[in-house]
Amino acid sequence: PSLDVAATHGYQGQRPSTSPTPFQSQLDLTATEHLYDNGSSLTNYRIAKLKLQRSQIEFEIARDKQLLAVANGFYDWSAALQQKEIVQNNRDLLKRQYQVLDSQYRQGIKTKKDVLRIETEMRRIELDVLTAANDADNAYRHHRVGHEQITEDWVPGEGGDEVADDDEARRDHDVDFGM
Repeated sequence: PSLDVAATHGYQGQRPSTSPTPFQSQLDLTATEHLYDNGSSLTNYRIAKLKLQRSQIEFEIARDKQLLAVANGFYDWSAALQQKEIVQNNRDLLKRQYQVLDSQYRQGIKTKKDVLRIETEMRRIELDVLTAANDADNAYRHHRVGHEQITEDWVPGEGGDEVADDDEARRDHDVDFGM
């Protein structure tokens, strides 16, 4: 339904005067109601409702994709850190083996060939350590972008500010967050 109101007020002077007062006023009030519109109002309402549902679904898909990207980045970073730790532990074990083997070589128990073999392994593991450290740094940089977006846009009072720049607290916070 619609309601239209129009008002006019004016002054009109004529010679010879035909009305007792020269002032003139008019008020128009129009009420309109569509009794039948062939279902177009209901159709427009349904279309608007479906568009709203579609927008909500698109928002949820975009949000889920972002959370998946952040979670994948976090897991890649965690796996790279674990790989780096494993390679460093292997290097430490190999260094101990080298020390034992070198001592045995100096005593005449092992041959030069055995020492050369383990020295080659030491060089190979040093490359593995550098590769693992580089992978961990790359994963951290990749993960940090998505993680900063989540912690900086966090719901106020949820603890995002306290963990934004502290790696250990952020890891603990991610575990609490369910990532």
